[in-house]
Amino acid sequence: MSSNSAAAPSGEGARKSPPPVSLGKPSLRHRLESYYSLVSPPSIADPAKWRSNFESIYEKYGGSVDGETKLARKLAKKYGGRVMLLVAPPHRSTAKRGVGDGGSSLPAGRGEGKRDESHYELDEGRRGSLVLDFASSAFDPIHALRA
Repeated sequence: MSSNSAAAPSGEGARKSPPPVSLGKPSLRHRLESYYSLVSPPSIADPAKWRSNFESIYEKYGGSVDGETKLARKLAKKYGGRVMLLVAPPHRSTAKRGVGDGGSSLPAGRGEGKRDESHYELDEGRRGSLVLDFASSAFDPIHALRA
């Protein structure tokens, strides 16, 4: 009888990489679980209760930068500012032009088959960071392509 023959059930021990930081539901859930694991572990101890609480939180604050910012401020006020909830940055395409401004994403003089790709500019924090972790907010895609 070998003690090495017992294998952990699938899913245990194998860590999934976190979802990328975005305004999506899986991202906010992961960020909130990470936050609560540091400031208030009992808040996420009961999975069924946590799922219900998360749904309420997402309904009220999820899906927008403003909502997540309000949530981060509320949590900082409740639990203190030592650990802050990571807020997703605004989507690059909405940062350059107003949402619902009615403007076309195609610059004047461009043909119908061409698209404005200016929203693909790298943020200053990413340019030259040499970070290859896709989940990192400092991920450097140029370095990844060169590696």
